[in-house]
Amino acid sequence: MDYYFLLIIILSLSFVQSVLGIGLLVLGTPTLMFLGNSFFETMSIIIPSSIVISFLQIIDEKNDIKKFKSEFLIYCLPAVFLGLIFIKIYGELINFKLLLGIMLLLSGLIRAKKNYKKTSEIISNNKKKFQIFIGLVHGISNMGGGFLALFSSSLFKEKKIIRSSIAYGYLLMGLLQYLFLLIFVENVFRKDIFLFISISIFSYYILGKPLFSKISNDLFQKLITSIIIIYGISVITAQI
Repeated sequence: MDYYFLLIIILSLSFVQSVLGIGLLVLGTPTLMFLGNSFFETMSIIIPSSIVISFLQIIDEKNDIKKFKSEFLIYCLPAVFLGLIFIKIYGELINFKLLLGIMLLLSGLIRAKKNYKKTSEIISNNKKKFQIFIGLVHGISNMGGGFLALFSSSLFKEKKIIRSSIAYGYLLMGLLQYLFLLIFVENVFRKDIFLFISISIFSYYILGKPLFSKISNDLFQKLITSIIIIYGISVITAQI
């Protein structure tokens, strides 16, 4: 893969995540794997940038999501760790590209349902179980972001709070994932990760943050749903 093309991908997806709260992992994982990177190589490239953008979004917004934070720590993170262990042991048996496409499309279609209000109520009434589900999906596929966005949108209605809760979830999951990589996966640390992080910071402050303030709550929700569905269909179609 051309290195400059990789930098463009990181810049573009950092912009998407800066605006919507998701992007680097949800879209970057299938993109980089289709370009020939392994699952763990892909994680080592995009997770540090995702962590940094999520951190910047949290400190910029400072929204009150205390209850979300406490429950996420208890229910989601242990599930992420279990998913990572599973993928470390059985990863060679999994068709990652098809799995990624299915996870994307499923999360997008749930968001797009006409009775989405009812779906939100079901999720709100089963928060603990859904957070465990998010953790397992993310640990196994790196694709929990779509379901995290769905979960956050079910709990909150204002775009700033939704993005803050997504950022908090991504930050914790990303830190756990990267720590797991450094401990259990050989030769995963990249010196150029600091270049990727610098590009992501530039994308956040110069491109993403100014645009986020200009989009409405309704457009914010529609953009997340549309991007997830379109990308999911593209990934699955490429495997057929």
